[in-house]
Amino acid sequence: MTTTAVTTAAHHLRLFYLHTYASETAAADAGVQRWQVSAEVLSEDGLPLAHLGEVHLVRADPRGTAGLRARLSAPDLGLAEEAEEAEEAEEAEATLDPGREGPGAPRSGCLLYVAEARLCPEWSGLGLGVAMCALALCELRFGCHRAICHPERVRRAAETSPGRGFAREELAAAWPRLGFRPLANGVHALDLTGDAFPRLVDRLLAGHDPPW
Repeated sequence: MTTTAVTTAAHHLRLFYLHTYASETAAADAGVQRWQVSAEVLSEDGLPLAHLGEVHLVRADPRGTAGLRARLSAPDLGLAEEAEEAEEAEEAEATLDPGREGPGAPRSGCLLYVAEARLCPEWSGLGLGVAMCALALCELRFGCHRAICHPERVRRAAETSPGRGFAREELAAAWPRLGFRPLANGVHALDLTGDAFPRLVDRLLAGHDPPW
């Protein structure tokens, strides 16, 4: 587990990153990794005040994982729609750029799928849901060229999780604020190449792009 501590325009946050493989047989499924990012709000003295929420991400390597679409569609991951649209987008791009090792070859790098996102309702309206999602994606973006999210499926999953708080409005607004754009059939994509996304995150944390 790794941790990072950051300060937004008005709050101190700490995020915990826990990594596991998406299969008990890591060697057979090394191209698919689960990341659970849990966030808490800190006092000015750095002491934990409350649990903020969590984001679950799946990092997948299109080049290094045989049967990736089927693996992501499995019930334990539940990313069938995201996997289908992401694969078709990758194939379309490769067709337009056949120099990328022939038609159908994926772009170099991994895809980062948003599997779940939850925000405790008592922290809604402060922009911290956007901050949590932004920081989780920014920290894990290295080596990835695109993030994939199905906002409606993420919302449904959060609402049906027993004992979990969920602030619907704030997390629903998070995805377009972070630069996710419609791909197809409810699936959205975020370009992680270049420095546009980290610069956006810096502006959000500095409070230069209100209201969160």
